[in-house]
Amino acid sequence: MKQLLLILFSATLLCQNSFANEVLGKKINAFIDKNNLPGMETLVIQGGETWHHSVKGMVNIADKKALKADSIFRIYSMTKPVTAVAVLQLVERGKIDLQADIRQYFPHLKPFSINGVEHIITVKQLLSHTAGFGYNFKLLHESDSLSELVAELAKSDLKYVPGNKWGYSIASDLQGALVEIVSGLPLDKYFEKHIFTPLEMNDTGFWVSPRMKHRLVDYYEVKKGDKKGQVSLKLLANKDTKYLSPQGLLSGGGGLVSTASDYSRFLSMLANEGKFKGIKILEKTSIDKMLTSYTKGLDTGFLPKIYPNSGFGYGLGIKESSIGNQAEGSFYWAGKGGTLFWVDPANQLIVVAMMQAENAWPKVNRWLVKEVYDLL
Repeated sequence: MKQLLLILFSATLLCQNSFANEVLGKKINAFIDKNNLPGMETLVIQGGETWHHSVKGMVNIADKKALKADSIFRIYSMTKPVTAVAVLQLVERGKIDLQADIRQYFPHLKPFSINGVEHIITVKQLLSHTAGFGYNFKLLHESDSLSELVAELAKSDLKYVPGNKWGYSIASDLQGALVEIVSGLPLDKYFEKHIFTPLEMNDTGFWVSPRMKHRLVDYYEVKKGDKKGQVSLKLLANKDTKYLSPQGLLSGGGGLVSTASDYSRFLSMLANEGKFKGIKILEKTSIDKMLTSYTKGLDTGFLPKIYPNSGFGYGLGIKESSIGNQAEGSFYWAGKGGTLFWVDPANQLIVVAMMQAENAWPKVNRWLVKEVYDLL
């Protein structure tokens, strides 16, 4: 009798998962059509099992070219948590001190100042984006290497007193430069050896090789909606992009391309206390540090508008309360190109969604969070 009940329960659960999987796929199709968006790949994992994986829509709307499951996306700021993991690995090896003045590793830098007063910036403040920097995109575009970026940044004053405010910034690129200096490896080689290879992230890197260039998704700009809220798209880049050849500046803040499956393995490692298939990428104590909010009581700028009830850990947002769908302790981030993720440890949930529609992710995220939790 007990075995029969178990069989019936398992069959019921399987039917429910199958139904939820089908329903979410249909809803994603309708959402893409309604909002005039290109294709999106969506991966939902719960309890270590994939219950939804869909690839909907187009790579190129005009050409009617369908998106495929092995598509490669520019993930932009979803690079930041990867860079934070690299820094924490070097902390574990005793090569970086979280409390140290960053000039200990960049001795050629002049003291940073604001309003004529000098301030110390710690590695921890770099990781939590409380170091006082702004986001100097011109500097990122004009620098040919991380060392040149650091040299040019040294000529700038701080935007605010370190530790007094959260400010999304160029700090992750400084983290990348720190990894290069301390490890003696270029950032791409460090990532490949210590993160991508052990995590089987074979399609993740700073550029797409010639044999895989057909998998790089076309990139759209989302134009503002009309009076009815309907948006329009402008094709910004197809295959002729900087991502098809090695670059001088390897941006730890936004330089990676990846796939939904690759990135889900990275998130699985974070959710599994630093381990992946028995391989330890980080110690649990380092994961705990990364997934702690360091911005409680601080001005967090635009963060509450996009992620309500949230703070910031090392390279990603942290849910500070149980208000809303995601449980307290959930962590998440996104990239301006249309990619996003969240992990809800309390519900053993990992979600990755990827498209290439510039700045479309806030709308996609709000919608997808509600739909996923409603189905759960």
